[in-house]
Amino acid sequence: MGPLPGRTRGSDLKHLFEQVHDETLAYVQQELKHYRSGVKPTDLAGPAGRIGEGGTYEVRFGISVPAAYVGQSLQVACWPEDGAAYFGLVVIPRDGENLLDQSNSKLRRHVDALVDAGFVPNSGTEPSWYSRHEAEAVLASDDAPTALLNLVKPDVTTVVNSGILRYDVTEPLPRPLRRKKLKT
Repeated sequence: MGPLPGRTRGSDLKHLFEQVHDETLAYVQQELKHYRSGVKPTDLAGPAGRIGEGGTYEVRFGISVPAAYVGQSLQVACWPEDGAAYFGLVVIPRDGENLLDQSNSKLRRHVDALVDAGFVPNSGTEPSWYSRHEAEAVLASDDAPTALLNLVKPDVTTVVNSGILRYDVTEPLPRPLRRKKLKT
């Protein structure tokens, strides 16, 4: 991949992410119904904070699974690497570190399915895996939001089909990890 298009700035990427945020969240909610069909989609997944910028070509937004979770289970991200930009979906299963430390065979099978589908282990502090797509075609597209959604949606489906977020959806969420409800 060649250098990043000169017209692309962090603010352009933030605007692009703003354009795909709601549709991505709705798609995640729809896909998670495979785990628990009787739950309202808005309870299955919710936004996790604002769209963040970490520097030039670093933009991300998070999605909490379930919606009441204070952390981020999924992130749609753009990052620079070796002079090029990449888009990807990062999956961060709740309690992943504890479950892997306990040699949880279910989580191991889910991780294996995710890796077999092309996701890469992240070298961060908590267990996470990510997809990686060159950003050049999206950034050069006449319809960048659609081009980005065409990368993200299949990745969401892959994550759900791997089963890696099943625990997050089906197991009780401990009180310290729940969002506080706003008083109305």
